[in-house]
Amino acid sequence: MSALRRLLPAVALCAALSAAPIIQVSRACPMVIPPQPLRKLYEMSDRVAVVRVGSTEILGRRDEEVLTRVTLHVTEDVKGDGPNVVHLSRSVWPAEEEEEEREAPAFVEGQRLLVFLDRGAEGYEIDDENYGAKPLSEEALKLYLKRIEELAALTAHGPIEKKALVEWLVRCAEQPATRWEGAYELELSAEAAAENESGEAEDGAADGDGDASETAGGAEGRAEAAASDGAAVSAGDGGRPVEAADGIGMPDPEQVTVMKPPAAAMLRARQRFTEPDAELVKLLNEDQRRRLADSLFAAEEMGEGEGALLRVVAHYGDSRLAPFVLAQLRRVEAEAPYVAEQWLGLLAVVLGDEEVGRLVAEYRQKAVYDVYSEQGADDGGAEQAAEESAAEEPDYEHDPEALRAAEKRITERRSALLRVLLDRLGANLAAAQLAAQ
Repeated sequence: MSALRRLLPAVALCAALSAAPIIQVSRACPMVIPPQPLRKLYEMSDRVAVVRVGSTEILGRRDEEVLTRVTLHVTEDVKGDGPNVVHLSRSVWPAEEEEEEREAPAFVEGQRLLVFLDRGAEGYEIDDENYGAKPLSEEALKLYLKRIEELAALTAHGPIEKKALVEWLVRCAEQPATRWEGAYELELSAEAAAENESGEAEDGAADGDGDASETAGGAEGRAEAAASDGAAVSAGDGGRPVEAADGIGMPDPEQVTVMKPPAAAMLRARQRFTEPDAELVKLLNEDQRRRLADSLFAAEEMGEGEGALLRVVAHYGDSRLAPFVLAQLRRVEAEAPYVAEQWLGLLAVVLGDEEVGRLVAEYRQKAVYDVYSEQGADDGGAEQAAEESAAEEPDYEHDPEALRAAEKRITERRSALLRVLLDRLGANLAAAQLAAQ
């Protein structure tokens, strides 16, 4: 097995740290909906349009959930057609509630969006506003419309030929505006390929050691667990329609264009999700891999698209990868955000050094992000933790100054830990580069 093949499962594990955001159907019933990139959104949507957001009307409430109806004025049809004015039902919660990983559009009056609409029983709806309603600049909108035009041409006569699809995904990933749309699909493909490689390696080891039956039993158990998880997500009241009995006080259906509840739309989105194609990343030729790497290493900042592209490039390696990741970590060392742990994990895999892996694991153990987990997080041990936990806990909810001080304190501690680790990683990388000369 090549060194790259040994790296794949570990890199896939690192990629899993940035899982799909949890789109909550309700406060009581969260449902994980995999994001849909541009290609899938275009394929699944009945209508794609550029719109201007109009007025918003509150239809009713259920606990903290507020059901609203937003008027959208269509300025350009990209796929399909219909009325120039459509209405969108949305469930919203108070701003202070926990935010999702990727914030959905605010739907402010006058805002321009590229929307991907499904025709429901009584009008149009958006399965996942985080990805199906895109606020774009003029330049970004032009790029999206160009990529959609190309996609329409590729799909005009049936399913897309895979090599043509891969080239289209690379073109998406090359531009910052559409980077995530291409890199995300390639990332999913790379993860699927890594899982296949890992499964083949495990099967081979089991055959060689005579433990095939045990491995098969473990796989069967994992499959049963996965099936149970899927059933748990799909069952229950996740797809239950919002009815008058819920206390919403719904208006006359004749007065409302869109009434299908978001829960049902999200359940449908999950059911329509297509499994990743492990062949796509394998079809990348040398020039395409170089273009992807060049796009990543030229990035001025690390966003969602760059993160996905980083995990793609990590699968086939590049001598610039480790220095690039280290440089990105240096850029965020003052804040030491959680994403730094993901990059550290990837860097440990790329360097292939057990000592680096140990240092990264130690950092993860010591890094604290929650002020309520601060006590006992230092090196004082269990005795110190017990003494500190016995002390009166600050009332952060009613003392914003204390909260800000605590947040600053734990950030500074994380930053100090990260700086020490990066100094050691930098020394290791310099030594490795010197030895390779």
